[in-house]
Amino acid sequence: ECIGRGVANGGRRIRSRCCYLLLRFVKAMGGAGGGDIICKALSMVLEVVVANSNASYSLLNLEDQNYLFESAGLLLRSSPSSSYTPLSTFMVPQLSKLREILSSSQLHAQHKAVLASMLVANVAHLSKGFNMGDVTAETGPLFLEALQATMECLRALPTFEVVRSKSMMLVHRMVLILGESILPCLNGLLEPLVTNCQGSDLVLVVQLMNQLMIKFGHKAAPAIEAVLLPFLMHCSGIIPVDGPAPQVEVERVAVVKLQVLFLQHVASNGCVPALFSARNAPGLDGVMGLMLGGLHLKEAARSTVVFFEKICLSGVADGHDGFWQFAFEQVLVTLWRLMLDKSAFSVKDALCAKVAGEAAVFMWLLRGANRERYERFVDGLAGFMGRDVSFLKGSEVGGEAQLKKDVRQALRDL
Repeated sequence: ECIGRGVANGGRRIRSRCCYLLLRFVKAMGGAGGGDIICKALSMVLEVVVANSNASYSLLNLEDQNYLFESAGLLLRSSPSSSYTPLSTFMVPQLSKLREILSSSQLHAQHKAVLASMLVANVAHLSKGFNMGDVTAETGPLFLEALQATMECLRALPTFEVVRSKSMMLVHRMVLILGESILPCLNGLLEPLVTNCQGSDLVLVVQLMNQLMIKFGHKAAPAIEAVLLPFLMHCSGIIPVDGPAPQVEVERVAVVKLQVLFLQHVASNGCVPALFSARNAPGLDGVMGLMLGGLHLKEAARSTVVFFEKICLSGVADGHDGFWQFAFEQVLVTLWRLMLDKSAFSVKDALCAKVAGEAAVFMWLLRGANRERYERFVDGLAGFMGRDVSFLKGSEVGGEAQLKKDVRQALRDL
């Protein structure tokens, strides 16, 4: 009744409300019982949305289609095997239509982008009914095919934000559904995203790359290695150079924070080799300089210190004397200058206290890497502060935990 007289109703509001209510109903039903009702609703959705796709596009707006496809995905997952409707019934027409649009020479690029993004969004919502444990020999290739079609869409229309945003939505879903099967596709997916994103969707691109690193760890390193420098350079190009100085500074700080967050995830999730690879070695000094600048941003300072900590712990930098020199002479010195600036740093502030704690961890790692050099730094710090801070040299008894307390106490005493 909801499908036959609701979704096909002549009133736009009624159609939209029925699509939403159908989704609510399907979610409320869950996977328990009601098999006949579920299968009947499924066949109705199939008839309205899939069998007559041209009419559905003119009849339903994007949001309404998304409701129906999400309902279809949930129904497909929970439908009884005796009346199982293949996923391909819904997905294949969408992918075929997508490729037809991309190959069309009659459509304007802007129109192509709108139609293509709609189809990608439909597939993304259809996939919401599935998780990794639901992938079978029949559904797995279909999801991979959807990912491949999305890659083709990104390559054909990379400059349109609507295409990038809907494509990222689908990739997020495929990460959860396909797991490591998505890894061979990452290079083709990330390259058009990182080189074409703008301020409006930069956050989404960073979130996607961070999700990939958190999910796959060091296995994501080859894909991150390929886009690391192009992404950072593209970010620098996004920062405006014209306009009121305060507004330009606000936008610059926002972009730098995202760069710092991205690099922190690179270091924290087993992707440090991507930083020191032969491909990215020429830009390593620039990356380190960027992160050093992050110390001056209160909200990014802790992430910056964590970045350097993780590099120390990874062991990848052990053969790079330049890194250790930079860590002692630039990072550690800048960090203490920051913490000794009473006008900008207070250990009573929650963010500053976290920075002080991470600073102690970083100091302990440097102590372990080169104790003699570390103790020389502490002696120099004592002269700068005009007091004895030899306790900051640390001890094997108290270890890192005691050094954290000593650093915070030294800052409080000021």
